[in-house]
Amino acid sequence: FDILAEPYDTGDKNLDTYGIYGLEVISPVDGEIIDSHDGEEDVEPNSEEFSSSLGNYIFIKVKKTGTYLILAHLLNGSV
Repeated sequence: FDILAEPYDTGDKNLDTYGIYGLEVISPVDGEIIDSHDGEEDVEPNSEEFSSSLGNYIFIKVKKTGTYLILAHLLNGSV
């Protein structure tokens, strides 16, 4: 899933100008959290200066299907 909120393509380097920045994220599935990571610093949009391709994330094993869902690129300190 890629979660967007208007405005989503501002071209600005300031994260506050993006509609999704700082919004609450709620899991779209019933499942079990099997892994998570927090503590990655927020990076400016379109930057290549990151230490992890997923950033801050949550891995969820979906109860109904047994498949996995990754919620990634989450706000530092929010996981």
